Amino acid sequence: MNFEQIYVGGKWINPSSSILMDVINPSTEEVYLTIPRSSPEDVDAAIQAAFDAKELWKNTPLDERITLLSKALQYMEEKQEDLALAISREMGSPISSALRVQVQGPLRNFGNYLALAEETPFVEEHQGYLLYRDPVGVVSCMTPWNYPLNQVIQKVIPALVTGNTVVLKPSSESPSPAFYLAEAFHQASLPAGVFNMITGKGSDVGEKLSSDPRIDMVSFTGSTKVGKEIQHHAAETIKKVALELGGKSPAILLDGGDVDLAVKRVMNSCFYNSGQTCSAFTRFFVPAHLEQEVIDKIKESISHYQTGDPEKEDTKLGPLVSKGRYDSVKEYIESGIEEGAELVLGEIPQAEKGFFVEPCVFTKVTSDMKIAKEEIFGPVLSLFTYDDLDEVIEEANATPYGLSGAVFGKKKEAIALAEKLETGNVHINENTSVFQAPFGGYKQSGIGRESGLHGLLEFTEIKAVFTG
Repeated sequence: MNFEQIYVGGKWINPSSSILMDVINPSTEEVYLTIPRSSPEDVDAAIQAAFDAKELWKNTPLDERITLLSKALQYMEEKQEDLALAISREMGSPISSALRVQVQGPLRNFGNYLALAEETPFVEEHQGYLLYRDPVGVVSCMTPWNYPLNQVIQKVIPALVTGNTVVLKPSSESPSPAFYLAEAFHQASLPAGVFNMITGKGSDVGEKLSSDPRIDMVSFTGSTKVGKEIQHHAAETIKKVALELGGKSPAILLDGGDVDLAVKRVMNSCFYNSGQTCSAFTRFFVPAHLEQEVIDKIKESISHYQTGDPEKEDTKLGPLVSKGRYDSVKEYIESGIEEGAELVLGEIPQAEKGFFVEPCVFTKVTSDMKIAKEEIFGPVLSLFTYDDLDEVIEEANATPYGLSGAVFGKKKEAIALAEKLETGNVHINENTSVFQAPFGGYKQSGIGRESGLHGLLEFTEIKAVFTG
């Protein structure tokens, strides 16, 4: 595969610009591959190709769309090992979990969306009117580096199967999965212009992908800061916007809750993917009388979360994705110490080669500290204690974010508390996410939902036809 081309109008073509960008292996700090830095002319061509194809694809019967997309899925399934290795080398995901979590999970969701579309009524008859769920039109999708295949699948597949055409701009730090997907669509003979992919810096192309009047919808996953800029640009033409943004998710242990389970779930959530997960449980609230027990159990388990070469089978945590992310996380750890929090596990990172940060746990954290308020996006856990449950609910909700959360305790009590959390998802005890449930957040964690029926219908417009 030629990673120095872009995919526009059903063809792999050379970009108009000869400028290339390096994709760095975060373990070795060496160049893994080079990709194009697309020009405004490239972006314009991709948008026009999608615009030209939208009526054809909209009018293609659903069963034909599903057949073509199923062929693409088959190609992707044949490339699973290649995808896992590429993701490991581009963003540091340990090879031991890259295949299972970063590849096989997203490909299951690919198939789930096709099956869901097949059973979803896009025309419904009601008393006095017909309800139509029509495609929005041309959708620009901008995806992050931390789950590079999953986030592409969560946007591109529901958009395409519901009859929209797409312009995809994947992350420049982990772009390979998008190239494989483009080739999958090429091999499946998707009509020209239905799917288009350009690469480059978001600062170069993001504004046009948000503001161009030929774009009908923008779907973005990334930082809240960039999400605000996208919403601003999209407002020029009042286009539909779906944003999946940052998080500072709380996990709350209730009296009588399973301490071992809570510690295990919180550590898995906070430290998996080296903390580079928007929905990670990074604030852990525990009853004051259980603080030392929780700290002791974290210390007992921390050896399972040490960093190392992501291509070794026994490695649990790889490096952070980039030097910029490494420097940012390091600054947060230093800030926590300077502001008076106690670092009971971990240390200020001093990696000689590779962007590695060992898991860190802070105690004596107060709500005014940066590490308590801001999304760190690294393996850093803040431990809080409480005596009054009403206070912990107030504290858990006292951030601009509301993406995810967890409660550990007796089921009835845990659900009652979950109802008071201002967050899009709440996990009770051992329960984890399922495809059918919507994913997304309150407040500055975003707009709209991904996954399941809600994620599918996000890419449709509702029309009522009054029949009398």
